[in-house]
Amino acid sequence: MSMSPWGMLVPALVAIVLQMFFFKDSPIYYQIYKEKPRWIFLGFIMPTFFYGILTLLAAFDPESGQINQGLGALLYTLWILSVFFIRGQSDEGSFERAGLRLGNVKMAQRFIGGILLFLLLQAGFNLLFKLGPFVGRADRIYGLPISSSLYIPAIIVFFVLVTVIGVPLSGIAGVFGEEYGWRGFL
Repeated sequence: MSMSPWGMLVPALVAIVLQMFFFKDSPIYYQIYKEKPRWIFLGFIMPTFFYGILTLLAAFDPESGQINQGLGALLYTLWILSVFFIRGQSDEGSFERAGLRLGNVKMAQRFIGGILLFLLLQAGFNLLFKLGPFVGRADRIYGLPISSSLYIPAIIVFFVLVTVIGVPLSGIAGVFGEEYGWRGFL
């Protein structure tokens, strides 16, 4: 179906629902924790529910898989952008009280820079040593028709938007689901 596994999101969904609505001694119990980061948890519940529906639709109608995949990625890209917004509106203490620690930002920036450097070196060596065939220009990019005069600018824009920004942002939700659910909660 080409969709990310819904099962990666379920551990955090279960942990969040239990902590917010059932475990009264939880630091994020809805009657006790009223700070802004609570919207991160509430915001995770709704897209996970809708992503489950999209996954079921894709299972029963394989033709809609690509549309459902795009909608699911959009849901979680919007969720992670809201996380960034809430983080900017909150103080460090409210995140720590919610059990959400950011970690070492400088190390993460170096890691991201290293990945980008690796991709650039890889592409450069492929071109320099002719390690793979050049596919050439196509008349479509991600299914959209592109004229030959706009091909290179379109490739750059689509590459940046989809590959560098969109895929990592939409993929963070699955990683959050696994890590928060299994490591953080259990």
